[in-house]
Amino acid sequence: MHKHHLFHMKHEGNTMTNTRAIYVNCYESYRQGHDHGVWVDLEKHHTRKDVLTVIDSMLRVSPAKDAESWEITDWVGIPDDMSSLSNIISYNEALVWGANPVALDELREHLIGRGFEPHDLIEYYKCLFQGEWPSIEDFAEHCFDRQIEGLPSAVRNAICWSNVAEQMSLEAAHNTRDKVLFWCTDYESGHTLVFYGTIAHFNNC
Repeated sequence: MHKHHLFHMKHEGNTMTNTRAIYVNCYESYRQGHDHGVWVDLEKHHTRKDVLTVIDSMLRVSPAKDAESWEITDWVGIPDDMSSLSNIISYNEALVWGANPVALDELREHLIGRGFEPHDLIEYYKCLFQGEWPSIEDFAEHCFDRQIEGLPSAVRNAICWSNVAEQMSLEAAHNTRDKVLFWCTDYESGHTLVFYGTIAHFNNC
């Protein structure tokens, strides 16, 4: 199994213009004073197997004898707090699948804040993301459509849906650490991106 490390070092003369990519360096070559590595285009190489295949090809032509260790020394289009190749692959696969980038970053930060390791991001995203809404009030009203279906219009119009959404969020936070309701704004589209569900059971969604 290849040993690997993770640190950030800008490479002069080695550039990658793709939206998402990582620069992987041969560790043995680096220790000998050589910069031998490869940019891995994550938009082309989606899976861990694909990425490791590119890395293995780089190591086979390393100037260092019997090279087997590598490190990620630069990246573009990847959050700086990524702690492992697994998390990088998870983040990339979610974007390749079609996750909203703004929503995905919000999800990562929320999971990390709750003490969850942000791997399997695509599964969390599929389970929890409730789509883009004009506002959080519209989403809250949607959640109670059936309950208020028979109410007179005057009563329905009197409901403060912002308060309802806030109460839903507070109940999710206090009843169990696994239940979530949170949202953010995509300022480019003006839409509200909503997450709602139970984290612990995301595999059952």
